[in-house]
Amino acid sequence: MALLLALLVAGPLLAAEPVTLVFPSGGELKGVLLQDDGAVYVLERDGGQLEFPTASVARVRREPNAEADFRAREAKLPLKDPAALWELARFAAENGLPGRARRAAERVVALAPDHAEARAHLGYERVFGQWVRGDELMRAKGLVRHEGAWVTLAQRKSFLAEEARAQEEAARRPPPPQTDGLAAAINGLTAQLASPRSSVTQVVLNDGGASALAQARRARFRSGRVEGDEQGARPWRPEPFRVGSVTQGSGF
Repeated sequence: MALLLALLVAGPLLAAEPVTLVFPSGGELKGVLLQDDGAVYVLERDGGQLEFPTASVARVRREPNAEADFRAREAKLPLKDPAALWELARFAAENGLPGRARRAAERVVALAPDHAEARAHLGYERVFGQWVRGDELMRAKGLVRHEGAWVTLAQRKSFLAEEARAQEEAARRPPPPQTDGLAAAINGLTAQLASPRSSVTQVVLNDGGASALAQARRARFRSGRVEGDEQGARPWRPEPFRVGSVTQGSGF
């Protein structure tokens, strides 16, 4: 009941009322409230309109702000007065309203094309009697683009010469050796596994080292032959360990 009475006393927010929206995070946004229908707030700031669901706003403070001041000043502005318009543009620029300031400066230039301050605010410079800006201004200053940046012709020439030298040095360097690390490792392993008893396992691996290794191992264990026994009468088996074969000083 107390909350209801407080709301009745406060009354509904008026259209075009200067307010500050306070969000649950603590952030604030100042502007002029254009709409409050109970579902959304429509706020005008820097000439643009922003819409927020009422549930996303913690509270609304009614207080003066720069947006409301700008609207009041603009309403009293003399028609077609470049000087007064420029003062309005300056007010906007000094009070955090860059969009308002830019549009006011454009109105100044439309009324007074040679207004130097308004032109400078919009990024113009006079070159050979003409007001230019942006890429046109850069080209008028004799600058050219190089890799996305504006540079002088001398700088571009230096950059191109340096790039050419780097390319020539790269071309003179010998290419790195093309070695197949996997094939080299397989060749080394095969050389260790190959037994001198069997000519079947004397394999030289090329680029197909992996399959050659597999074929050599299958051929070795399937043949069961020892070197010098072409008839294959006796399969090869490891010789049994003989105690009498160990001689003194052999290390055992």
